[in-house]
Amino acid sequence: SAINYFVSKFHRNAAVRLAELARSLQLSEDRVGHVVCELFGDTFSALLLRARLETAQGLLRLSDLPLREVAKQSGFGSRAQFFHLFQRELHMTPLQWRQSASA
Repeated sequence: SAINYFVSKFHRNAAVRLAELARSLQLSEDRVGHVVCELFGDTFSALLLRARLETAQGLLRLSDLPLREVAKQSGFGSRAQFFHLFQRELHMTPLQWRQSASA
């Protein structure tokens, strides 16, 4: 779908917002928000977060990039935001996740 494509293409951009998706679909933000919820059962921000976390997990598993660079390349606005959201969603720090993935 156009929404999946948009999320996969732009999730690494920390500044991407629902407004950009709405513009690309030529719909209002409210309508796009409802369509995303109807199709995916989740909010646009939750879809972005899921895509960013999946990207981060891949980078943590397959590279030795510093955590700050993993955060940046995954689309998180800051290292602190990355750590907070990663730990909140995955119940471990990015470093702990990297160590468990390589074990």
